[in-house]
Amino acid sequence: MRQREKDKIRNRRLLLEAAEKLFAVHGFAMTKIEDVAEEAGFSKATVYNYFDNKEDLFIALIDRKFEEMVQTSEDVFGANVPFETVVENYIKISLNIINQNPNFYRIMMSEFYRFCPEFIVDKIRPRIHNVIMEFRIRLKSYFEKHPSKFRDSVSPADAASALSGLISSFMGDWLFSMSQYELEDKYDVIRDLFFNGAIKRIDSKETK
Repeated sequence: MRQREKDKIRNRRLLLEAAEKLFAVHGFAMTKIEDVAEEAGFSKATVYNYFDNKEDLFIALIDRKFEEMVQTSEDVFGANVPFETVVENYIKISLNIINQNPNFYRIMMSEFYRFCPEFIVDKIRPRIHNVIMEFRIRLKSYFEKHPSKFRDSVSPADAASALSGLISSFMGDWLFSMSQYELEDKYDVIRDLFFNGAIKRIDSKETK
């Protein structure tokens, strides 16, 4: 690869990293192109060599992160390992992705729920929704291949929703609360809740 191509890839990456940081702190509406340029160490004109406008920059950031996430899920579900190991790896990798990209997830969650410009509603929310559903569908499809692992009252779709919800709930708490803990520390809790449930089994003799 020629040096010019390498420089283009590097500059684009630096701009996306700067945008990720600023969007997470200030939100889409309050972040300006010149702010992104300054954060990345470039002129405002340089940004327009790579992105048509702020909306294009935002879309590129969202798409890049989602591509990385989808590839990671393919690696998990494609591994030739026992069912329990796949689920454990899915939890671990999900937490690790979140832990390594806190700014991106703050952007995704805040822009998804806040009052947003029409651009966010029309182009970004559908992207976020589609990726969330794609992950759930992948999880559901994998669970459907192992029906004997679940109780009769629990469908693969319900199991996929339950696991996704567990991970999302801890993700939200970690991102927006003042809790001082490593997200990966919740792996055992999520695993135990999914495999065993939260409530102790009650012996019928004890209820008599």
